[in-house]
Amino acid sequence: MNIKRRKIKKVITFGITFMLVVFIAFPRGVMSGASNAIDACINVLVPSLLPFIIVSKIVINTPLPRLAARRLECVMRPIFGVSGAGAFPLIIGLLSGYPLGAKVVLDMYKKGSLSYKDAEKLISFCNNSGPLFIIGAIGVGCFNSVKAGVMVYIAHVISAIVLGIGIRCKCGRGGSCRERAGVAEGVAKNVANGTIDFGEAILDGVKTMALICGYVIFFGAIIGVLTPIVYVLPTSIAGLISGIIEMTTGIMMLAGKWSCLPLITFLVTFGGISVFMQIKGIVGNTFSMRVFIVRKLIQGVVAAGVFYLMQMMMPLTSVVSKSIIETPMYHPRGLLLYAMILSLCSVAVCLGACGMTQKANEK
Repeated sequence: MNIKRRKIKKVITFGITFMLVVFIAFPRGVMSGASNAIDACINVLVPSLLPFIIVSKIVINTPLPRLAARRLECVMRPIFGVSGAGAFPLIIGLLSGYPLGAKVVLDMYKKGSLSYKDAEKLISFCNNSGPLFIIGAIGVGCFNSVKAGVMVYIAHVISAIVLGIGIRCKCGRGGSCRERAGVAEGVAKNVANGTIDFGEAILDGVKTMALICGYVIFFGAIIGVLTPIVYVLPTSIAGLISGIIEMTTGIMMLAGKWSCLPLITFLVTFGGISVFMQIKGIVGNTFSMRVFIVRKLIQGVVAAGVFYLMQMMMPLTSVVSKSIIETPMYHPRGLLLYAMILSLCSVAVCLGACGMTQKANEK
């Protein structure tokens, strides 16, 4: 075992040294890739993710998870084999984007709202890309077609649901009655003693956002170095290789290639190494990344298959593509407005849940 660890350390050391040499040898590629990644962070990631991260952190400290656990138990338990509290990270994951689903699952697990078994299941199919990126960036930005973006998003959502059902069939319905009772007791205790600390939520959101942007910039630099090599290959292969490393870059290489839409659907569902590293940085060693990657690979294949069938039934017409930032829906102001609207909706739901809980307690 020690010999194996030593070999792994040697490989990692060699890889880091080689990467450092490559970065020094190709400074233009590094700077170009990092600059593009910084632009993406400022114009796309921060306005679309940061409000969700802050609001989700606040909502977790309210009675909403307990209310969801009670009201949605009859839906989540039979379909996905998890408690009703799992509905919250599922909705957030489908509305916001990577890696907020994993962040919410981890926070709820630490709060006691979810058991370990439920959290391990949820982190695989609750961590998804959001409609803002898929419809705005892929549909409108890459293909100038809202219909294409909507079809990719529908395939994306269906694949998440199919994966969740598949995990339930393989792993069963989750925790025992005693474990579920313990989780419910923990939720009630945390909600009773918890306070909504906006400062803590904002600080946590900024830290998480810095981690995400750091990974995006780092892998953007790697893509910048590999770009001259990758562009020699056929477009689909170049997009696939780049997308596996950094999802957004690979998708942009395939922009306007209508025949590559199933491949784009696979990439946006799979996530890529950059997304996996973001999730690893958030969850640490709490959950198995091997299991997560295998499940995301399965989800990506399912999403591509679903999109292919949809495309056969509803053919798409070719339209001239635009740049992501040039599209109104994906303009920074549009992103911020979209994020603010959904954040306000989340706060409204949260306040409503608090009011309903207080009335229930008074009765």
